[in-house]
Amino acid sequence: MESRALDDAVLFAGRGGSGTRLLSELAARAGIFIGNRVNKSGDSIEWVDLIYRMVVEAGGGHDLPVGSHYREAIRARARRILEAPPPRASPLWGLKLPESMLVLPLLVDAFPRAKVVHLIRHPITSSLRRTHLTSRLNNAVGAVALPAAYGYCRRDVARIATDEPYLHNACSWNFQVTRVARYGREVLGRERYLEIAYEDVCAEPARMFALVRSYLGCVDEPDVAMPIDLLRAGSWDPRDQRIEVIWEVCGETAALLGYRRA
Repeated sequence: MESRALDDAVLFAGRGGSGTRLLSELAARAGIFIGNRVNKSGDSIEWVDLIYRMVVEAGGGHDLPVGSHYREAIRARARRILEAPPPRASPLWGLKLPESMLVLPLLVDAFPRAKVVHLIRHPITSSLRRTHLTSRLNNAVGAVALPAAYGYCRRDVARIATDEPYLHNACSWNFQVTRVARYGREVLGRERYLEIAYEDVCAEPARMFALVRSYLGCVDEPDVAMPIDLLRAGSWDPRDQRIEVIWEVCGETAALLGYRRA
């Protein structure tokens, strides 16, 4: 594969457990190939071992990791995946794996013209959902990511053992989303970074699909109706005492992203 074609990557990013399967739907509607093996969550399985290794080795710092140490390994993996991709509407290709949130600049370094589509979701609904592997200590990625998230939020790492799962999620959301949003806005800029809200995709899928296609320069195609349960966007009882705690952890970034507590 020519280097130019290899460089035209689309990195679909979103914190795990936040409805990131919608990113795979967006990729499919834009005709973007995200792998020969995609699981039921829409994840690019061929990237799991490499990206998980990158997270374990480099993803536990306060700031997002940078540098070119993994560049050749990343590009070699991409070439192997793209040796014989199926026919598709777009010349672009991409990958979608939630754990890439923890090492995103390393992937951008490997693909100089890469664009990022970042799916965000309200921290309260994200925190009150089931935990993602990055919010648990029972796996190699979570064993790195969750303590790093607690440190980032200035919360004693020892409290992981006694905190309820929603607090694990809240710290994980703040750690991952804050850093990627700042990196995208301040480093990549509008030409290479698009932020879309899960709630908007649920409420207005056709408009959001068109927005993504326009941003990526994909051929405009007629929309095929996709049933989306609007209740999936989430709601909460304002009397729930957990909301106050979640907002203490996530409120600053939530406001930056346009989310309100109410």
